[in-house]
Amino acid sequence: VEGPAMEEEREQPQAKISPSRPSGIALLRARESVAGGRSRWTPKRLTDFHRGSLDMVRRLECHAKHEWHDGCVNTVCWTDDGRHIISGSDDTHICIGEWSSTAKSKPFRYDSGHRLNVFQARPLPFSNNKNIVTCGADGEVRVAHLPEGGGRDGLCTRHLGQHGGRAHKLATIPSDADTFLSCGEDGVVLSVDTRDTRATSPVLRVREVRRPPEGEGGLPSTAAGGGREIGLN
Repeated sequence: VEGPAMEEEREQPQAKISPSRPSGIALLRARESVAGGRSRWTPKRLTDFHRGSLDMVRRLECHAKHEWHDGCVNTVCWTDDGRHIISGSDDTHICIGEWSSTAKSKPFRYDSGHRLNVFQARPLPFSNNKNIVTCGADGEVRVAHLPEGGGRDGLCTRHLGQHGGRAHKLATIPSDADTFLSCGEDGVVLSVDTRDTRATSPVLRVREVRRPPEGEGGLPSTAAGGGREIGLN
């Protein structure tokens, strides 16, 4: 039996459920703890903490726009000191410039040596942003050695590794100034050492991708070389 009380109850607006996210104050305290060495938090964990903050996302705004390239920009990253950004593009060039909207100097621009689109560019640790590694649609993995002083004399790029398809991603190792990883559409992960002439030994080779039956949710699991299976959850 429905009475006035039930009608009144139905008409009441339902409270909105806000997602549980770190507040801005919590983020500042966590950052101060990391900077002061008073916390077990690592920079990586702090970064993930920021990414999960709805408050932080709402505070984002466009600070500057730069027109450095003649094609689609596929990769942007910060330099280690946080003063510059590194970008790569379909025009096969790399640009290193100040991120600020008040920057007066033009970016340092050089030809990466790739024949096709640059998909990712990263500075190697402890190189003072002078060793830049790249990968691209031509499957090549390259390194550029930039001269001190910002000039072009002595600038050179080297071909370090080759994938059987497009190479999309690089991963630098925070404690290693010479070695990094690359992966491509050929299912191969290469360990690349800038001191060697060419990377030839794959660290991992994906042989099979098994997807869940149609209509079922979830991510696929991949089977890798050596009988090791990697589950993506």
